[in-house]
Amino acid sequence: MKRIIQTSLALGLPLMSLVACAKAVEDSRTPSRVVADGVSGLNTKIVSADALWVMNLDLNALRDSTVGKELVAQGMVLQAQAMKGQKFPIQVDVPKLFETIGSITAYGTNLAQDPKLVDGALIFQGTADLRKIVEGIVAQATVTTPEALTELKDLPFEAYSIGGELIVAFPKEPIILVSKSKAQVLAAHKVFRGEAPSLAKAKNSPLTGLIRNQTGAFVLAASVVPSAEFFADDAPQARILQMAKSASVELGEEKTQTFAHVQLLASSDESADKLMKILQGITAMISLAESSDKYLSEFLKSVTVTREKNIVTLHLAYSSDRLVVMAREFQQGQARDRQQRRESRAGVERDVTNGPVPPVEEKVVLQWKADQNLGDMGVSAKTLVSRTVANVALKTGEMIVLTGHRHEGENARIDYVEIAPADGSGASQRIEAEDMELANYTVLANRNGSGGKVIQIHDSHGTARFPFAGAEGTYAITVRYVDENDGKSDFFVSVKAAVAMPQQPEQPRQPEKP
Repeated sequence: MKRIIQTSLALGLPLMSLVACAKAVEDSRTPSRVVADGVSGLNTKIVSADALWVMNLDLNALRDSTVGKELVAQGMVLQAQAMKGQKFPIQVDVPKLFETIGSITAYGTNLAQDPKLVDGALIFQGTADLRKIVEGIVAQATVTTPEALTELKDLPFEAYSIGGELIVAFPKEPIILVSKSKAQVLAAHKVFRGEAPSLAKAKNSPLTGLIRNQTGAFVLAASVVPSAEFFADDAPQARILQMAKSASVELGEEKTQTFAHVQLLASSDESADKLMKILQGITAMISLAESSDKYLSEFLKSVTVTREKNIVTLHLAYSSDRLVVMAREFQQGQARDRQQRRESRAGVERDVTNGPVPPVEEKVVLQWKADQNLGDMGVSAKTLVSRTVANVALKTGEMIVLTGHRHEGENARIDYVEIAPADGSGASQRIEAEDMELANYTVLANRNGSGGKVIQIHDSHGTARFPFAGAEGTYAITVRYVDENDGKSDFFVSVKAAVAMPQQPEQPRQPEKP
């Protein structure tokens, strides 16, 4: 999961400058997307003609996607957990709640880094239940916190000011409007009613060319290029800004794949050519990276860069089912990490279940079972994983002992150990497993291991030990090991007191020669 995210960032970094308005909109908490006339996509008829940025969230399309279904399922799981812990006493029909909002659209006519300066409007469209829910919340707030909510009497429809900073309006049309001023609310209402120019007929808008042929995605963000003031003078984004007028990003699902579709409207033919070469160069460099992960390789190969006139397009796609699996694995990893941190604060971290275990020396500080199914039978980038225990008190010379228990075909392989100050104040030290004192462990050459080697057990159990050479203090110990698909090996990390060297008996002094 992390490798996919890092690769996406590497591809998207130069493009983020071209949709800088997304940051401002995010800070203003205004996501967005709409359904118009039964067609999935941004409804340009409800966006003002002078809009410089627009964002759209189509929850109808998202709900039908693989990712959307997973979001609903996770929402139900979270609710069940909350109710079990009596943190949320009311059960909500999550799928039905998800269905109440059809789309959210946000747009504005200026760009600014400070979210307080961002103007525009937020338009919610959904079922009648959505409006009832929001109106009910507002009505309750007028009773419970009247000082924070003020009804506005000078607008042609029901509206309220929240804290004097935000206006929520309920026109007779099936929408909810949110904005920062009365003028913006009225302007958005006129555009929605067709009484003011919209983006649908704004042929000269720099956004028109990028949103004319939408791909049916459930997320769309488009923006004119912000001024260079958004970035430092020497930033690479500032140089890229000079080559483009506007940009758009779409996320959606087509058949079995989730896709990202990025378009850049260049300021000239020459700029379009340069932009295409820059993106092609980035994707080519990344595609040269070696990877034993076939899913990552498929992801890299899916990236394409094309050009049509002054529009440069980057497109990538990835299996929706695989994304869901990766998200679940990531959540499981996060849950394990949280559990480990809780247990480490209690002293000893253990999750080994019943079964024979080898003798373990002195104080155990970390204990676990390698029983995950990570998609590989050997030592690879997928099966090399880590366990960490925090806040271990160590003294100079103490022996750190790693004990492995071979079980059901897993050889309790270890790559290395890292020890770092618990407070993050100093550098970490890495001890390669092959450099430790080994008993019943064999050094195995493997290009995926740190230093090209790992160690594996050749008996029922084995140990790898080394003396702690750092200063006395509190440290975090991280063990990188191999978790294959075919077994359930056990691991233990223990700390053994330093052995005092026996003192040599004092030798009698020899008489001096005359």
